[in-house]
Amino acid sequence: MAIAVAVPGVDELAGVLDALAEWQDDDEAPPLHPGDVGGYGRFGPRATASALPTWSVGRRVAAVARLDGPALARLAVAPDLVRDEARLVRVARDLTNPSAASCPPVSSSWARRPLVGAAPRGRAVG
Repeated sequence: MAIAVAVPGVDELAGVLDALAEWQDDDEAPPLHPGDVGGYGRFGPRATASALPTWSVGRRVAAVARLDGPALARLAVAPDLVRDEARLVRVARDLTNPSAASCPPVSSSWARRPLVGAAPRGRAVG
């Protein structure tokens, strides 16, 4: 099944937070965790949702980025997706391609490099 990007609606934020919480691992520092999203909430639910492009496989959240500006994003990936090169390449393309309709572009070079590599579970890939 293909991976697809979308910006969640306000009513979908709880599901995104649930996925992030499920991916947390006490042995590793998370690249993005529910508290990061909660802290962003000070800008309101609509701004929070618009800063969280989310990739899904079917109805399951598979990756979440928090856009911290035009050249910075933090990415969390479902543990079972970390070694799925084809889907990670798609995530990287969405993050760096200005024509991706549902994902504001991130121009930083970190998003182009290591997303394809095998990162340890829950680790940042850049």
